[in-house]
Formats: sequence, structure tokens, C-alpha cells
Amino acid sequence: ADPLQFPDTEEALHQLHGAYYHMYWFQQFPGESMELIVHTLPFQPPEFSDIRRQHKYSANKTVYGSGTFTVKSVEPSDVGVYLCAVSPHSEADTCLVSFFFPAYFGGGTKLTVLESNRAITPPRVKVLEPSAEECQSRGDKKNRKTLVCVASGFYPDVVSVSWRVDGREVAGGVATDTAARRQGRYYDLASSLRVPLTQWFTAGKNFSCTVSFYNGNETVDRSDWVRGIEGM
Repeated sequence: ADPLQFPDTEEALHQLHGAYYHMYWFQQFPGESMELIVHTLPFQPPEFSDIRRQHKYSANKTVYGSGTFTVKSVEPSDVGVYLCAVSPHSEADTCLVSFFFPAYFGGGTKLTVLESNRAITPPRVKVLEPSAEECQSRGDKKNRKTLVCVASGFYPDVVSVSWRVDGREVAGGVATDTAARRQGRYYDLASSLRVPLTQWFTAGKNFSCTVSFYNGNETVDRSDWVRGIEGM
């Protein structure tokens, strides 16, 4: 998900054929399930799940292939991920997603609202070597070692994590927190990389973690790394 910047309007485009009339907008607060805000059809007024929401949001679908959604008077309580979904036309125009037709979701857009008088603070990044106590057997090729990357002390929480082994980005074996955890005034995030024993027990092999942090103007990277050790 990308950070939503001002103006606080998100436009959704879909490349599905014209029968996908219905467009739904959802909000997902950190750590909670998503909640439907509004349903739109081409050239018709939006249908809000709660009439009180129309004072906070607006939405329209003036053409078949796209629609817009706006958060009015953005404030810190609006932070979260906003998602759009489309589904085929049915005879029953309803604010609820039909059980008979699939809904196709976009990747979501993350809305971050800066608190007043808060300094932008990039993360500190540290890669922790695997624990010596982690189970291992050189004869079992399935056994692995786990490296952990900790990003701490950053604000706001707009970050992404990538891992590299000897300079090549890897995705397999990576597990990253779905959302940063707030610790007081700042955020922390952890990511792990599981690698085969043969990789970790290769002296000099480089394992690096890069945390990309959006500071409101540009994305800056913070990295740390460790090297593999001599095999047993």
C-alpha cells in the first residue's frame, strides 16, 4: 500500500469489462478487520453503510471504469488502509457485496496523518544473527537459520522492508510484520529471513536488510548487514 498524500482523494481504475458496475470502498484500521464505507454505481448517488459517514466521506462513479473516494478534513483518527473493490452488475443494487458474484480488490492505499509538532524520524536498523540455540543438523537440508531485522524509533509508520543475500534481493523465507507497532511516541517493525544452513555456514556470505522510509518528501533507505560464519 502506498501512502495517500494531499489532496486526500483516491481514484480507482479497473480494467475489467463494463459489467463491473459496482464499486465498494472499505476502511481497515490497524489490527482490525475492514469495514464497508460506501457503495457506488455509475451516475447514481453514493450509498453509505451509515448515513453519518456522508459528512466524513464522499464518493462517486461518473464513468464505468473508474471512481473516486475522498476523506474530508483529514485527522489522526483517519489513519488506516482504504481499499476499493468492484463486482458485476446484478438486479439487486445493494450496499452489501453479493454472495453470488465475486468482488475484485485493489491492493489498498495507506493513509498516514502526521501529528502536529512531531519531527520526522527515520528508523534505526539492526540485523540480528541467528541464535546458536536454533535447532540445526547439517545432515537435514530442511533445517534453516533465522536472521531478524529490527527497525525501531521511527515516525511516521510508512516503511517497507527488503532483504538481500550477496546483493541479490530475496523474497522466499521472508516474514515481515503486517503493521508497525507503536511504542510510546515511535514505531517498531520486525522482519525475519530464514536461510538454509549451508548459506549461513558460508564464511563471508552477506545478508543485508534495507528499510525504506517515506519522510513526506522522498523515500530514504536505512540498512544493516551481517556475514555468514565458518561451517561446523
